[in-house]
Amino acid sequence: MQTHRYYSKKSTRPTGPKYKKEYKDQMKLSPFLKQALIGLILGDQREFSTLNSKSFRLTKLEQKKFFISPELKEILIGVSLGDLHIDKKSPTRNALLRFEQGSIHEDYLLHLYDLFKIYCRSGPQYSDRKADFRTNKIYSRIQFQTRSLPCFNEFHELFYENKMKRIPVNITE
Repeated sequence: MQTHRYYSKKSTRPTGPKYKKEYKDQMKLSPFLKQALIGLILGDQREFSTLNSKSFRLTKLEQKKFFISPELKEILIGVSLGDLHIDKKSPTRNALLRFEQGSIHEDYLLHLYDLFKIYCRSGPQYSDRKADFRTNKIYSRIQFQTRSLPCFNEFHELFYENKMKRIPVNITE
């Protein structure tokens, strides 16, 4: 038996290269599962973030597990009336949300990111826009986008018709 360097008790785990590989493989968790466990441990749905999950796609079943709370639905309707862009690449794909603001409104966009981060693959990104053709000024911006998820499809159907944004007739409902 081998003594573990942090504990005084003798380890009962077999050693050797063959056993080390098997033990390592047993301990691997998918990034999605890691984040789910963190969310369960901390008890907050927002900690179920997928920030470290750039390299994997969600399955259809995992996508269907996402939902939008009534509070977020109200916020989504409000920002959709403003400058939120809801993008759907094709009729068969799910919709995604694109948030973009000038760097002057950084605090506002970071607050929105905090509300929607569980739906995102990565954090907000900063960049410069092309020079304004009228003033020749270069403006900086901050932006982020969500994953393409089925829970956003209803908002795309509500606010877009033939790829054009419109104000829905039943907005008060």
